Amino acid sequence: MIVVTLGWGARIQWRWLTFAGALTYPRYLLHETMGRTALRALHDRDVKPWTAVAVVTGGMLVTAWLVHRLIEKPLTPRVKTGMTRSIDQLRAATYPRGPEGLARGAYCPGGSGMRQVIRKRSDGGWPGRPTGIMLFTR
Repeated sequence: MIVVTLGWGARIQWRWLTFAGALTYPRYLLHETMGRTALRALHDRDVKPWTAVAVVTGGMLVTAWLVHRLIEKPLTPRVKTGMTRSIDQLRAATYPRGPEGLARGAYCPGGSGMRQVIRKRSDGGWPGRPTGIMLFTR
């Protein structure tokens, strides 16, 4: 985390790292249930342990790639659009007159046990998107 935070790895441009990173979440979601089921099935057929681990690992990587390619990639734009709309609606309901009427650093009520702090951008304007709102738990 220190390497990433301080930017020491910024010059590393290995494309396979991006590909491997894209597979981590689907693999995380699938590996326990599907992996255990596959390992049990191979164990019942007297497959050697290391062979079973290699086959299941390869199968899980292929499955993770399929989930990423066929589910995550097509749905990402739709989810992003829906999230942006929801946040904009929440902001409109929370600040019916817009953030301009609030003092710098003013605390405003948020939803689900959170408070929101409104901060101006460095150029003095108010943020047009939720990136200008910082959320703090109570």
